[in-house]
Amino acid sequence: GGPTATATADEAPVGHTKQSRRRKSPKTLMLAAVATVALFGAIFLCMAMFSNSSDNTPKLSSLRRSAKEERDVSTVQGLIIRTYLGNIRIHFRPDLAGEASIKYIVNVVQAVSEKRNNVCQKCTFYRVEKHQILEGILADESVPENKVLGPCPDPNHQHQEKCPKHNPYCGCHGPIMMKGMVAWSHHTGMGGGPDFIITTSEKPMTGWGGHHTVWGEIRDEESFTVVDGAEDLPIDIPRTIQAGMQMLKDEIEFSLELF
Repeated sequence: GGPTATATADEAPVGHTKQSRRRKSPKTLMLAAVATVALFGAIFLCMAMFSNSSDNTPKLSSLRRSAKEERDVSTVQGLIIRTYLGNIRIHFRPDLAGEASIKYIVNVVQAVSEKRNNVCQKCTFYRVEKHQILEGILADESVPENKVLGPCPDPNHQHQEKCPKHNPYCGCHGPIMMKGMVAWSHHTGMGGGPDFIITTSEKPMTGWGGHHTVWGEIRDEESFTVVDGAEDLPIDIPRTIQAGMQMLKDEIEFSLELF
């Protein structure tokens, strides 16, 4: 029976007010969509970065290896050759060979350490000429052969007008070899290794001239004793006859260490 209530322009019915609160404005919906896209984008970016991290690992390790290969050879004094007969300590002579020969040896030692668990598969003494030389090989298949020969120390050496690229001084690449000097061999390759000789002659090897690249020398009696001991080992007669060089019956394997 009382008067009927009417809503003014400023007062919306109660039911309509609740419905307007549940609805989202277009601006709000757009912001939510943008936030969702940004969230998924961040997730995919993180996943991609995590996935690529494993791919970067070899690259980083290769950079580390490159840094090691660029090691300053002036910080290395020499090479220790470890055999069952004892150790041979060789002091480097970059002043005679140049840096290329020393870098090659350092790279071989590092490759054997990093890839072969310190087991060198191409490090043996195989030839001995009594009171002349002990010959061996020092190599790793992952290290390119050294092709740089030593400079000629003889100021009076007469160079030929045209020398081949692998022999720029035409037969002069080092001093007359004396007892204890260590040089690259010449009966294999271009004369830059990986075969090498240790001189055991009491007299200067004048017959060779300055033909060899001398990269080291022995200075201590203990090392000389080990080298002399190799000269007393049995010779492989058939191989010696075939090669025309005295070949050891059992090659002497050795490991490497820098000092």
